[in-house]
This record gives sequence, C-alpha cells and structure tokens, in this order.
Amino acid sequence: MSGPTHTKYDHYYFPKLVELKCPTCQSKANAINISKRLEEEFFIDLAPYERIWEFNCSVCIKRTLLDWQEIKTFDLWYSLSIKNTRIWAWNKNHFELVYLVLKKKNYNNHKWKFFKNYVNKKWYTSIKSTSDFKKIAQMLKE
Repeated sequence: MSGPTHTKYDHYYFPKLVELKCPTCQSKANAINISKRLEEEFFIDLAPYERIWEFNCSVCIKRTLLDWQEIKTFDLWYSLSIKNTRIWAWNKNHFELVYLVLKKKNYNNHKWKFFKNYVNKKWYTSIKSTSDFKKIAQMLKE
C-alpha cells in the first residue's frame, strides 16, 4: 500500500546515486555515495558516516563532498510537474519504477520494486492521461 506522502528525503533506504541539477550550470550532475560498493543501487541507512556523497558535474567540472542534508538543497534531475503535482525520483532507475507503477505495468523484476510502497497516492489520481505518461517517458529518454 502506498503512503499518503512520498517525502523525498524521509526514507530508511538511501540511493547510491542521486541525479541532480547542477546549481552552477543547470546540467545533470551525479552525487554518488562514497561508502558503498559500486554495484549497490541503494542501501539501508545505518550510520551518519554513510551519508556522504561525492558531487560531480561533468559539464562545469564542479566537484565537492556533500552530506544528505546538503543534497536536500539541490533540485533533482528527475522531477516534473503534471497538473500541479510534483513527480520526482532520485535517479533514472527509480524514475523508471515510478513510471511502471503509475502505468500499471509489471515491475516485479525491477531492481527498485520495493520502492513501490513510497509512490505517492496523489500521483495515481493525477497522472492518468496519455500526454502525462508521454512527459514521463520523454524524461526517461534524456
């Protein structure tokens, strides 16, 4: 069952990769958790020392270390408004899952499948038309 809210940063699971909008050049940038193995897509938050991400923008070459609180100040790359409803995801894989869930497609083999429980109930009622799904699909192609 989905929760009444899908709060961006109020989870016990954290993503290994957060795709953000670079505040300097507005390009897509990555924030990668430095304490986890590369093949881990997400992890359970166990300790504050695991909340450090390396921010890297390949366009303007901005690089810095961020903690989870600092990441909250950035705009997420996978975020759009449809009918006054903000849909967002931490990264492309997470956004793919959101798309599959809202489109009522099979997501059982998706590696982010247990994040289905975090999909905001409002998204189900707001995102229904073909044009809504085209907007999401277009973002996934970028």
